[in-house]
Amino acid sequence: MLRHIVMHRYKDTASADDLVALKAAVESFSEHPLVHSLTCGTNVGKGPNHFDFVMVADFDDADALGDYIQSDMHKTYVCEHAKHVATLSVIQHEL
Repeated sequence: MLRHIVMHRYKDTASADDLVALKAAVESFSEHPLVHSLTCGTNVGKGPNHFDFVMVADFDDADALGDYIQSDMHKTYVCEHAKHVATLSVIQHEL
C-alpha cells in the first residue's frame, strides 16, 4: 500500500466559495476506483509553518497512484482548482 499526502496553502485571492468547491472536489476522489481510502480537512491550527488544507489517500502501489494522477477526474481537478493554490507539498510513503 502507498499513502499519498498533499498539503495546500491557498492564494489570498481564493474566495470562501472557491475553497468549498476545492474541498468538495477532493472529497469526490474517494469515489475513484483506485483510491482505497481518503480523508481531507482544513487546518485548525495556527502557525507560520502550517498549511491550509491536507488530503491523505491510500493506493495499492505507485502504479495505481500514477494512473489516478493521469485520470480525467484528477486532471479536471487540477484545471479547475489549482489556480487557488499558492503552495503545494506532496509526499508518498509505503504502509
